[in-house]
Amino acid sequence: MNGDNTLANELSDIIKFTPQWWKSLGNLICNMIIERARSGKGVKGKFHSYTENYREIKGRGFMRLDGNRMKAYRGVSITSSSTNPDMTVTGKMLHDLRVRSVEKNAVNIGWMGIHAQKIRGLFDNGYDVINLNGDPLDKREENKIVELMEKKIDENINKWESKPVNIVI
Repeated sequence: MNGDNTLANELSDIIKFTPQWWKSLGNLICNMIIERARSGKGVKGKFHSYTENYREIKGRGFMRLDGNRMKAYRGVSITSSSTNPDMTVTGKMLHDLRVRSVEKNAVNIGWMGIHAQKIRGLFDNGYDVINLNGDPLDKREENKIVELMEKKIDENINKWESKPVNIVI
């Protein structure tokens, strides 16, 4: 071992993750959240049904009974007219979920602006795309994080174990 790298420093490297690793983890979790929401599930289980009125309007692709699209949706590409909760009309809100920053020991994911406000409104109305009052992710997403951290730590241990240890007496 060279003079600057003590055994303690090398051992502490076992639990270090690179910024690229954190970003990759963040992207994966974003994709998992999007997939879960589009399948009609929130953090605590299946989303409750849309109201009858919203279900009817969304099912018509936001077309009024006179055949014209509702003003808020004119000129907007509708990607889902599903009457089952999938948190998708244009797809922009879920698409806006992304890695926002990477820190030394964490990755921050989330929405910005109007999309963050929509997520808050959905949460306040019982659609928990993420949980804003506790653990933000569902168990499957949490377990994936633990699994990937364990895998990375095992890889780091295997790298460390393959290095010769020289003891100077």
